[in-house]
Amino acid sequence: MPEDTNPNPGENEDDPVDVADKPREPTPYERQLRQQRRRAEDAAREARAKLAETETRVRAEADARIAAAQSEADKRLIRAELKAHAVKAGIVDLDGLKLTEAGEVEGADALIASLKTAKPWLFGQSSSSAAKPPPVAPSPGKSPRDMTAAEYEAAKRAVLRGS
Repeated sequence: MPEDTNPNPGENEDDPVDVADKPREPTPYERQLRQQRRRAEDAAREARAKLAETETRVRAEADARIAAAQSEADKRLIRAELKAHAVKAGIVDLDGLKLTEAGEVEGADALIASLKTAKPWLFGQSSSSAAKPPPVAPSPGKSPRDMTAAEYEAAKRAVLRGS
């Protein structure tokens, strides 16, 4: 879009008006219209400048937010990979697992091996979430469906007494 939309850039309110190739003085109304057009053009230029400034600022803010989100996602990915190596090695307590300053996972196996020697209590039997449930003991006696009414009442009283 051209910077100056005025068809006659040098035109000012008092410049002569050409009518049928004969110059004449502009009327007060024509002077007023020229002033209004100049003000509108100035306002449009200012609005375009503000728009460009705002667009630049918004792009910079968006780029900063994207970079921060990418950084956070990278950290989470590294943490997850390190935890996967630790679980694979048999670590029990993941709370003691810290990332290096650089946030790198290179040498995770060596890190886990050094943790095994330095802090053996972190490793051992699997956590309670992976433990096997106790075996189901067979119930003594008959199933309630197989009992008579008298047997059911006697079994119910025994359970309520706690014996």
